[in-house]
Formats: sequence, structure tokens, C-alpha cells
Amino acid sequence: VMHPGTRVVILSPDDRRSGELRRLLRAGADAVVFAAQADACLAVTVRAVHAGQIVVPRSLRQHVVRQALSHREKQILRLVVRGTSGPPR
Repeated sequence: VMHPGTRVVILSPDDRRSGELRRLLRAGADAVVFAAQADACLAVTVRAVHAGQIVVPRSLRQHVVRQALSHREKQILRLVVRGTSGPPR
């Protein structure tokens, strides 16, 4: 059982796929460090996680970072927030 405020750093084999990485992050991991990079990155990663950051390998960042909403998606979200129920007339 995790305790509130517990930080989790995963030391992972280098061949971990992006889908597995997303599952680890959704399950509560705060960071993933590939085994081959552990000597160079583990201490820095632990400090970053302690400071509240989420850390993933650069090679997989594009697979886990959500892209910003498009202009059209923002327009639709504004309409939903305003309570619009259908297309504009």
C-alpha cells in the first residue's frame, strides 16, 4: 500500500515500450530511468522527483506528454463550459 506523498522511481530495462511506460506512469510512477542510464541519471532523477517533477527518458517523452489542445478543440471546450448543447444556429 502506498503512503501519501510517496515518490516512485522505476529502474527499467532499456527495451521498455512507450505503452508500458504510460501504464507505469498511470499506476503512480513519478519517474522511469533506463538501466543503461542509471549511473548518469539516477541521482539527478531522484532529486527531480523529490522536487515534484515527473521524469521520463527523452526518447519516450513524445509518447507520454499530452499535446496541447488544438484551436478547434479549445473552441468546443468553451462551448461545453458555457452549457451549449448543440451546434450554433
